[in-house]
Amino acid sequence: MLAKENRLRKTKEIQAVLTKGKGFRENGLFLKTGSFPGETARFSIIVSKKVAKQAVRRNRIRRVLGEAIRQELEHVKSGTDIALVVLPGFEVTDYQDVQKKIHTLLQKASLIIK
Repeated sequence: MLAKENRLRKTKEIQAVLTKGKGFRENGLFLKTGSFPGETARFSIIVSKKVAKQAVRRNRIRRVLGEAIRQELEHVKSGTDIALVVLPGFEVTDYQDVQKKIHTLLQKASLIIK
């Protein structure tokens, strides 16, 4: 689970990122980025019922993605808001595969600090 300071929690903030942010797509994941004046990167993971009908499956996807993001967090630029939307058809096969997808997506968005 991400720390509180690394989570986008307010609906208004998430909507701002989704409407004004720049988007990137990678293998069933869609990432929207925005900026805010702050010291950390903040994330939101959105998994709808179209992706998985059962809450257990949706929560598993959230947990695996959250852990993959947590591992990449120290390399992500600070002062960014990121909304990660899971698209229908996305499957959690293994953790390493998900980690690679997240890393590739963050590189596409130029959010990785070398």
